[in-house]
Amino acid sequence: MRPLRRVTATTTALGMAAAGLIIAVSGTAHASACSQSYLPLPDSSCTPGSYNPDVTQSNIHSTICVSGWTATVRPSTSYTNPLKAQGIIDYG
Repeated sequence: MRPLRRVTATTTALGMAAAGLIIAVSGTAHASACSQSYLPLPDSSCTPGSYNPDVTQSNIHSTICVSGWTATVRPSTSYTNPLKAQGIIDYG
């Protein structure tokens, strides 16, 4: 049996970004504005994000359900690593 892993809002948002479901995360949050009451989902005022308009129900089998598709839309680590560090600060 695998141990349970705590999922944070930041890892959830980054996971969705890696899957191509979120294509942009904008704004800089402040620690006082980030609520933990939404966890494991992100606080939308702190981690707003946006959905990838290229993924629809009609093309899901040729986008996110295809092995390797996320590599075509995944942001670089030079972009995501600072987001992770800021998320840790923002959510306390």
